[in-house]
Amino acid sequence: MELNNPTRREVNFHPKPQPGDDMELNNPTRSVTMIVWGYDKSLSEDNIKSLLSEHFSSCGEITKVHIHAHAQSKIHNKYAFVDIAGVGAKEKALQLNGSDVGGHKVLVKALPWTRYGKFTPLRAVMWSELNERSRQGPRMDVVLVSGYDTWLPEESVRSALSEHFSSCGGIDGVTIAKEKDGSLHKTAAIHIWGEGIAEKARALSGSDMGGWKAVVEHCSEPRDGEVNGSLHMGRRRQAKMTRE
Repeated sequence: MELNNPTRREVNFHPKPQPGDDMELNNPTRSVTMIVWGYDKSLSEDNIKSLLSEHFSSCGEITKVHIHAHAQSKIHNKYAFVDIAGVGAKEKALQLNGSDVGGHKVLVKALPWTRYGKFTPLRAVMWSELNERSRQGPRMDVVLVSGYDTWLPEESVRSALSEHFSSCGGIDGVTIAKEKDGSLHKTAAIHIWGEGIAEKARALSGSDMGGWKAVVEHCSEPRDGEVNGSLHMGRRRQAKMTRE
């Protein structure tokens, strides 16, 4: 299996941008990679490639079809990555989302183009594994809370929020920005893993925190994992922030 091969060449996720990258990004005929799943994965790899090549042939020139085909993986043959070149290839391929391939409805998603190197089979495997874990594992929500005195000690606020909202799920951390005058930002972000977080958190809005009341301003799910230059999973901005 390629991932376990100690002699394989490491992929550099942070190469320096090359001259002409901007021109390539705006090139209407450049190759795009479409992620496809939902087809009959019990078929052989060759049959899947043949079916998808034919199915997407109307979108442009099919330059490559890569299947996440590792028998040891729980998602063997589940995802296909179709490279298509031609004007409007991405838009045409997206129109095939929900279309029928051999009696199965396929889902189609465009992989964002990145100037940080080609999308390789190794990256395809990594994307598949990370995406599957994020789909099956518990989700993380960010709960924005206000109501505290912004001149309270930062550790005191973070500790109180962590303890109070622990009933909503697993607390991954509390982020509080600092203002220029040294005071805390009026809103803290609590990162919580679990199910039904928004409903549980809103039920705690207005709770007495011992001298101040917690006000739940907003609940949101962080950006899904994506493949780009660093291949990250919803990385949170750290500038001028402190984390528990």
